[in-house]
Amino acid sequence: MRSCVLDSTSPDVLRPASCTESPYDLIVSAPPAGRATAGWADDVLRLVESTLARDGVAYLLAPRLRRRRLRRLITARGLWIEREVLHLPNLTSSLVLAPVEPELLRLAVGELMSLRGWKRRAALIVASRRRAPTAVASAVGFVVRRHGCAPSFEWLSTLCGVPIQAAVVSRIRPSAEGFFVVFGFQEGGSRPSVVAKVVPATDAAFGRESSALASMAPTARAAGAEVPEVLGSGAVGEARVLLLEPLAGSLAATLLIRSPRRLEDVVQRVVQWLLDWARLTKHPALLTSALLDSYVLHPADLIARRIRGGAEYLARLERLCAKSVGRQTIATAAHNDLTMWNILVGDRGKIGVVDWEGASNAALPLMDFYYAAADAVAATSGYSDRAFAFTTAFDRETAGGRRIAGLESRLMNELGIPRLDAKLGFHACWLHHAANEIRRTSTADAGPFVRIVESIAAMDEPDLQ
Repeated sequence: MRSCVLDSTSPDVLRPASCTESPYDLIVSAPPAGRATAGWADDVLRLVESTLARDGVAYLLAPRLRRRRLRRLITARGLWIEREVLHLPNLTSSLVLAPVEPELLRLAVGELMSLRGWKRRAALIVASRRRAPTAVASAVGFVVRRHGCAPSFEWLSTLCGVPIQAAVVSRIRPSAEGFFVVFGFQEGGSRPSVVAKVVPATDAAFGRESSALASMAPTARAAGAEVPEVLGSGAVGEARVLLLEPLAGSLAATLLIRSPRRLEDVVQRVVQWLLDWARLTKHPALLTSALLDSYVLHPADLIARRIRGGAEYLARLERLCAKSVGRQTIATAAHNDLTMWNILVGDRGKIGVVDWEGASNAALPLMDFYYAAADAVAATSGYSDRAFAFTTAFDRETAGGRRIAGLESRLMNELGIPRLDAKLGFHACWLHHAANEIRRTSTADAGPFVRIVESIAAMDEPDLQ
């Protein structure tokens, strides 16, 4: 893609990977700090007029007090505004880019955003009015095109075989990196017709998700969850695209952020599905040295040097694995990333499960359960402190902790999982997420999952039995 960023004030989420020579397929610009908007608009529109490719796109961030004038200048240059786009929640931390159309804004605000209380009610009222959003929003972008050009989402229409007229673009969860999701709408549609997951061409997870859905979706559906069908795949420029069937429902994360009182209901539904799925997929597995090294000791060795008490914790895990090697356990299929951002809750309470790239047909017992329970508790506080949410979720001195302990006991009893095997799954769960966190980040600071493992390492030995 031939692209150009004209200033240093555009947010990172809008920045192309590189700048090249004209004609440009993409031009991105925002008014530079300290410069008059009128002068910036004249300059950038002159460049757009002379260097934008025939089917190219210019994305101009429009200041609130100058949007009317900018619209006039765009028209005067023989260009047109294909879409006006809201950045939600704001420019610098955009999670959702939504066209200023009531149906699409309702999806963004009502199902993808985690606004609470009066803010959500007010946003939904504003979203229902066609012109009001741009009048009050501080972060609006104009999609500027040449007349007669191909529609912006022609690439998506070509891939999925239906005419896509508009789309909502989202990173879904705030920590998501490297990919984004496009919800494609046909003309007049109130619900998306297709979901396109767009990832870098180098992302190895792309093929894994298709394979996981092919092998595990049948049992996951039989256990009572909605799971997306793969509709196709393809490439756009330097990115790869996986086309998925849209699922109905709201993200469990946003529901719990907005309404923490729904915690018990959501967790109960997820646990029931995990239990039914485990019944369909469980099978005996031998706890070999190689398996225990992969799930426990290798990630523990990576993490031990980064936490207080790491050497002692690693030694304790080595003793636990030595005690376990050679025994038979119950292995089950696992999603391996069962955050509430990957769970949807429908109108009748049925759940949907998405993002299957990390799933496996065989995992140590209860790994999904431990992560989902703690993640649901973290969602009720807006993911402000995952380590504290972990402690809260498994504190048997609290009513909530006792409920989660009861669910753990139910899973163990109904699936025939011994306490020692559940303990292995508990450690493997948090070591897995902490190791992924270390591999994913370049900072030396301990992330929330590393801190969780550090808190586990600080527990007295009896607490780990």
